[in-house]
Amino acid sequence: SGRGPGGGASTEAAVPKALLAGPLLQAAEVLQEDGHGPLPEHPEGPNRVAACVTRLRSRKHLWSVLRKLPARRASDAELQLCHDKAHIVGLEKLAEMAAQDEKPHFVPAHGPVCLGGPAQEVRSDDEGDDTYVTAGSLEAARSAVGGLLQIVDEVMAEKGPRCGFALCRPPGHHASKNHSSGFCLVNNVA
Repeated sequence: SGRGPGGGASTEAAVPKALLAGPLLQAAEVLQEDGHGPLPEHPEGPNRVAACVTRLRSRKHLWSVLRKLPARRASDAELQLCHDKAHIVGLEKLAEMAAQDEKPHFVPAHGPVCLGGPAQEVRSDDEGDDTYVTAGSLEAARSAVGGLLQIVDEVMAEKGPRCGFALCRPPGHHASKNHSSGFCLVNNVA
């Protein structure tokens, strides 16, 4: 609250209680396109993040203590802390294919994207698959990972806040070392 022990103003600079990071947030706190979809009728979309932002903004006391962090792009080396290089190359190939033919490509339902070579088993229909890549999906995923890494760095700093909260697309908690699944291309939590 910025108050010292006697109820007066604190002489120390106020440290935010929490951080908010997400490629969908600009400094002006308005949503911007993240480059990942959306696909019609697909359950994961920007409306998920928009609903979270709306709810947070409605809690003015909470929104006011969140320090918004600028977007940060994760490097290949950072992605490879959790993922095989071949997995990242496969996602890059999928994004290139999506850019060339201007349609999303779904990650194979079983096995890594790179099984037998980058993007070999990719199908263009969505029957039985839930995780897709568009031309901008990998960059959106890099921003999601970068935002989470930035939060960790800030929270771990000696005078950093005690917690952080990230709003990101695509989500990342279902991706494994060499496989994208459950709407998640790369694991931005691990």
